[in-house]
Amino acid sequence: MVSDNLDEFLSSVYTYFTERGFWRGVAIRVTNLLTFLFSIAFSTLLFLVVNWASLFDCPPQRCEILGTLSLCLLLRCVELLVGKPAARGAASAAAAGA
Repeated sequence: MVSDNLDEFLSSVYTYFTERGFWRGVAIRVTNLLTFLFSIAFSTLLFLVVNWASLFDCPPQRCEILGTLSLCLLLRCVELLVGKPAARGAASAAAAGA
């Protein structure tokens, strides 16, 4: 019955409301489970399958190329991370002012 544990009932009603329905709540939980399982599988792959010693052991010519490539990739990531919020902020400010 509802009167047996009112606090538990109201918590379940609140969860139903915040998840916007039963099936959406199920989808959220399944997605969270799949994300967790992917994280475990990917971490296992990184620790057990990748040969880290040979990855960090490279000849000087190859290391120079990898160093340059890594620097370019790092700069591109920073550009994407820093550039996008500023552009979005300017667009929303322009839209608000118009």
